[in-house]
Amino acid sequence: MVTTIARSGLWMGFDQDLNRKWSLNSRILYARFSYRSFAPSQGFALVQDAKFHLGKLSVTGRLAYFHTNDYDSRIYVYESDVLAAFSIPAYADVGWRSYLLVHYGFSKRWDGWLRLSRTQLLNQPTVGSGFDEIPYPYRTDVKVQLRYRW
Repeated sequence: MVTTIARSGLWMGFDQDLNRKWSLNSRILYARFSYRSFAPSQGFALVQDAKFHLGKLSVTGRLAYFHTNDYDSRIYVYESDVLAAFSIPAYADVGWRSYLLVHYGFSKRWDGWLRLSRTQLLNQPTVGSGFDEIPYPYRTDVKVQLRYRW
């Protein structure tokens, strides 16, 4: 049986370079999902990014609030990550998402990254499902990467 599914989205963004060291990026995202004659599912996310750059040090951070009816109306938002990695988590349910990425060039050959990220759900007792279920309403991830250039 063929069924019509409609998914639509809208986003607005605002970028501001405060000076040579600081920049801000603000976004509002909206998603809507409809399936047959069921009530549509929808959600939104408010995202604030800040970037700081000073010499060999670079710091990127995010604070996001999201509120969706269910997983069908989830919102994907790209996040900066360690070298050669990427992160595009699904914002679903009601909660907060934050991350902090620090990159430092120790010398001409050595540099490193540290990334801390956290998702906090406000109306769920657990995060995930099955073998990935965490018995807390939050999930915290830590990544550390060092690079040596030949």
